Amino acid sequence: MHRATISLVSAALLSTASFPDAGALRVRTLAVPAVIGREVIVGRAHCAGVTWLLTDVPALTGITIATSTVSSSSVRSLRPAEKPWGLACLSNHELWTLASHDSLARMQTDGSVVERLRLDRPRLAIFGVGDRLLLQQPPSSSGRSLLAAGLPRNLAGFRPWPAPLSQPVSSRDEQIQSNLVKCGLGTTVVPCWLADQVRVVMSDGSAATTAVREFSFVRRSTVDDAVPIWDVALAGSWRVWVLASARGGADGRRAGGRLTRSNRRGTDEGFVDLNPAARLILWADDSRCVLLSTTGQLLEVSDR
Repeated sequence: MHRATISLVSAALLSTASFPDAGALRVRTLAVPAVIGREVIVGRAHCAGVTWLLTDVPALTGITIATSTVSSSSVRSLRPAEKPWGLACLSNHELWTLASHDSLARMQTDGSVVERLRLDRPRLAIFGVGDRLLLQQPPSSSGRSLLAAGLPRNLAGFRPWPAPLSQPVSSRDEQIQSNLVKCGLGTTVVPCWLADQVRVVMSDGSAATTAVREFSFVRRSTVDDAVPIWDVALAGSWRVWVLASARGGADGRRAGGRLTRSNRRGTDEGFVDLNPAARLILWADDSRCVLLSTTGQLLEVSDR
């Protein structure tokens, strides 16, 4: 197992002159070594003040903004056919991934797999909401729930999530592509959306409190139409940070190019174009958002 701890000296910041800004948002680059390299991030989750990244190496990286530390460990004890995909961190600090399409695996923070559960059906993605797992099943007929939530050791107790719902398609080949769900950062309320849409569902699992909002301002920037919203983070009871996609670079990799500060009504309250682009959001509160850039650095966007 490889484990490293890197001090994030957030007081020492690089120059911000290269970043354009709008709506009184400012960008600062934390002067630290790269958090991760060019490996593919296959899962991201946040709980107990730590954002966890699972990569295809496979490795598990934990980033704690408050204490300015990063830890990284190789994922161990995998079986030959297992290839982890997705990540959920629950309120009891348990980390879960899809070890395969039909099995769950629980990992310790040191990367060791310590528990496996056989799923009742194939699953495409995994997220966390409070003490529950949020799993995506393959789409079936139009208008059916794409996500189900429940406790990891009680698969029979999983219940449909209010939305997103499966979309009608003209061919079987489009079925998965048009119904791929992405979920952002939240706690008891989580934002989820279909990858090719700008409509975001914010829900705690109750239909009565589920809100659906169109973040149409995303399309004002030059986005990848296949995935216009790259990432979303909810903060407090009102703030929503929305990361719009950027067109693929020379290497073909997608990323986020514009971060917009919004609210739960879907109002644009200011944005900033990111250079370098961002791979995803790591943490957010009402006035500040921390992102991982495509160069492996940490970007802090704030209104201060």
